[in-house]
Amino acid sequence: ISEFVKQHNLDTKILYKKPEQFETFNDFFARPIQVDDCRPLDSPEDETVVVSAADCRFMCWESILDSTKFWVKGEQFTVENLCGSNSAIEIEKYMGGSFCIFRLAPQDYHRWHWPIGGTVKRIEHIDGALYSVNPIVVKGNISVYTENKRAVIEIENEACGGCLMFVIAATLVGSYKLFRTQGDAPSRKAAIELQEGDQIKRGDLSGEFRFGGSTILCLFESKKVNFDDDIVRNVNANVETLLRARTRIGKIQ
Repeated sequence: ISEFVKQHNLDTKILYKKPEQFETFNDFFARPIQVDDCRPLDSPEDETVVVSAADCRFMCWESILDSTKFWVKGEQFTVENLCGSNSAIEIEKYMGGSFCIFRLAPQDYHRWHWPIGGTVKRIEHIDGALYSVNPIVVKGNISVYTENKRAVIEIENEACGGCLMFVIAATLVGSYKLFRTQGDAPSRKAAIELQEGDQIKRGDLSGEFRFGGSTILCLFESKKVNFDDDIVRNVNANVETLLRARTRIGKIQ
């Protein structure tokens, strides 16, 4: 743990306990942090503001179809294949929807948060491979997002309709946990497990990855979310935007 902290120059002051108090490296990797202090929620009174799900490298497009022109390659990258052949999700309403990628690197805070609030309508788990989610691989011939092990969470939100959140496992990250929110004792990692029908709050803890780097995808219904101009400029230049969890990425129309 100490070598990892030194290698990545991690700020341990934001943790609930000292690095040496974690029992295993995996526990440290999925470490809770003092979120309200160091990752304050953007616009806490405005539920139409969409926030970053994670500390990440971020890309977004008005339509998921646009993502396949320059960034996501692989012939199998479709909404149908993202959801899997046995999905009960009504995928037609997400066709051509606004799409975003939150890519985590190994040194990042590896818990993620709800970008919007609402009701968890459905949770589906899909077994699969553990390919790397590095952009070089994503732009290659392997359909990483549709072949990797993943969870699909469908959220219902009054303002924007439906949202699909894909939790993509990757190289070295075979395990993830899904949460509704953080428990009352973050230092003991007492997070509350996610279940269908749960009411979720924007910015609350949503889950954690174990060792490695991985990715969260979000797909909204068409023309329901406007992404912020500064981020869109970076996307048009084929450049990822470095973001922290719970910062603004756009607004529900």
